[in-house]
Amino acid sequence: MVLTSRFTSFLDTNFAPNPEEIEEIQNIVRDPQKDLHLLEEEILHLQERRNELKSFIDQHQEIFIRCLPDDRIPTCSVTEPPLVFTIICRTWREVAIGSPRLWNAVHITLPTSLHPQLNTTLSSIVETRTEGVKRWLDRSGSLPISFALHSGLWFAGHGDEEFMNQSEFVEPVLKLYQTFIEMLMSYCSRWKHVCFAEVPTATLSIAGKLDVSAMPLLERFQLLLHGWDNGLEPPDFQIVDVISPVSALLQAPNLRSISLYGGHVSPLNYPVRCDLLSKLDIGKSWGSQDGILSARLALEVVARCSPALRSLLLDICPGADWMMQQHSSPMLMFPNLRELSVEFYKDMSQNAAEAPEAEIVLDEITTFFNAIHTPSLVSLSFRLEGLNLPSTDAPPPFIPFIQRCKCDLLYLSLRIPLQDTAFIDCLPLLPSLTVLKLAEYRIDDLNKWPTESTPGYLDPQRISCNTITEPLLQALVPTEGYQKLETVHFISVSPSMAPALFRFSKARQLPFRTFRVDFCDFLQELEGTQVSSWLKELRNDGWDVRWRSPISQRKRLKGDPNEGWMDYSFPFGDMEADPNTKAELKVTY
Repeated sequence: MVLTSRFTSFLDTNFAPNPEEIEEIQNIVRDPQKDLHLLEEEILHLQERRNELKSFIDQHQEIFIRCLPDDRIPTCSVTEPPLVFTIICRTWREVAIGSPRLWNAVHITLPTSLHPQLNTTLSSIVETRTEGVKRWLDRSGSLPISFALHSGLWFAGHGDEEFMNQSEFVEPVLKLYQTFIEMLMSYCSRWKHVCFAEVPTATLSIAGKLDVSAMPLLERFQLLLHGWDNGLEPPDFQIVDVISPVSALLQAPNLRSISLYGGHVSPLNYPVRCDLLSKLDIGKSWGSQDGILSARLALEVVARCSPALRSLLLDICPGADWMMQQHSSPMLMFPNLRELSVEFYKDMSQNAAEAPEAEIVLDEITTFFNAIHTPSLVSLSFRLEGLNLPSTDAPPPFIPFIQRCKCDLLYLSLRIPLQDTAFIDCLPLLPSLTVLKLAEYRIDDLNKWPTESTPGYLDPQRISCNTITEPLLQALVPTEGYQKLETVHFISVSPSMAPALFRFSKARQLPFRTFRVDFCDFLQELEGTQVSSWLKELRNDGWDVRWRSPISQRKRLKGDPNEGWMDYSFPFGDMEADPNTKAELKVTY
């Protein structure tokens, strides 16, 4: 409403009112001024009320966000955040749905079935999941998106007709998967972190049709595959190139982190700008020599990376081209590298007699560590799998590397054949160590079992303790040394060490933030009451304690409905099984 008076026509003129007209004008504007004042007071009150409500919502949004898992991507489960927030009450649901940061990351599992008669049911499930994930991602607003897609149908793709002997099974399922991938592709402009785990190659090729420029925000890409597309054992399975279908993702303009497991293409041929990467992670190649990374090849790949590289994780198979490595090369300088994780493993296609000799293994390890310089390194993980070293009494092969680089390690994870005395001698080089993850290496213990019909069995009477011993525990107790340790995780420990571990914990002046022990054999029931009281005492002292062991063989006879495939763990993450025997671990105390 526009107010008018007889003075309106004089606006924007040189008219000068006389005293009587001034008083008249003041009377005219008095009531509007009162109304304006009331409106301003009401606006101020509403703003205060709005801020109160917004603060309530913001606080709850922040609380909800803090409830998200920090070690993995949220799952599509109504028993976990964020979906659980939508079923508590209307207010929580409104707050949750209105919080985009709750919905910009999701872990997706696509089901499968080996029975064609279930395809109709499978179709309904996948369609429902497609709609649900779309609603999930729509709630993320315009935020960058992270997702992990896992499928149990890793063997379906090229060559599946040979496995199933009926192409009518695979085609409908792959079509469902392709529809799901196309739905995800509609959000490609917001992709930030993408992980494909055991997704059929034929389905991956759909995402590979994206233009490189269509993924401007993609920073991290993970591909975790077996690398073959049927379920047959070597040498009958058909090797499939799993890198080419995702070449577009590997060439995204802002890609800075890649993790590739199961690739059957030489890493030298990956279509990746290594000079732009801040993280490079190349894992094991199953069933194909083409994707195997030797120490020489690993150094060639690493040489392509920029000095700005911050994280390097490599699985190296020694022995393949050992003779080709006998040459000198310039030192590779990585002044910003903070994390280094290296595993040397035995090629699974080799039998025990074909495994490289211990001297060759040591030579390749030495070659690798001698070729890189990382003065800023704070995290080191070094593991062997199925291999041995010439001597367990010698200093670990990475010690000269640490001395030369003068790096101050905060995190150390080891699984190598190593005597306790050799590790104790290394401790003065680790004054700032905060996290220690140490595993007994039991390849010799496994080899003591006389028959080949019981692989992976540890005879409790023959278990040796080479690394995690009482002298080592005593060395970690000094009053002034190693008190910075906050987290200790001992793996594949003999149950006979339980009393020594308790004495070790009580001797420390400062409690650990986390104290974890994974035993290689079942902790006897008769010790249960004593061990339980020990750990209760530690928890009362402020310790975060967890001890695990394989379950009793008598209990195991009843079976476990949750048995199945176990995921990979990060260098400092949890393993669900003993690394030597593969026996599943259960929290005992």
